[in-house]
Amino acid sequence: MQRIVDASLVAKWFLPEEHKDKAEQILRDFIDDKVQLAAPDLIIAELCSILWKRSTKLKDISTSQAEQIFGDFLALHLPLRHSPGIAKTALKIAISADHKIYDMLYIALAEESSCEFVTADKTLVNKLGKTFACLRWIGDL
Repeated sequence: MQRIVDASLVAKWFLPEEHKDKAEQILRDFIDDKVQLAAPDLIIAELCSILWKRSTKLKDISTSQAEQIFGDFLALHLPLRHSPGIAKTALKIAISADHKIYDMLYIALAEESSCEFVTADKTLVNKLGKTFACLRWIGDL
């Protein structure tokens, strides 16, 4: 089984947040080779943005913790898909769905891979879950 994951879910692997247990199960399944995970390379910038916000604005983690978390993420060797390869499809569905391109890169990758896109972004699922069958909210797992 393959799943696409986004930064909202990946952050739960490292930070104490709601549904952390479900996110960690996805990570354990990946480490144990029970599931294949992937993401567009955009996840790097999005995860860094989350870590920046948590360390500098919310101050619930230190700068060194943010750096350690990012290093731990990279050490997982999550397969990343080069965004330009899926950008044309993502743009097409972003225009069609009237939604920002960032989320559509994940959806385009999931649709191209014929697999689920699991996210912790409930707003995204509420808006587009009926339009894109690949979209799953972590709270429903």
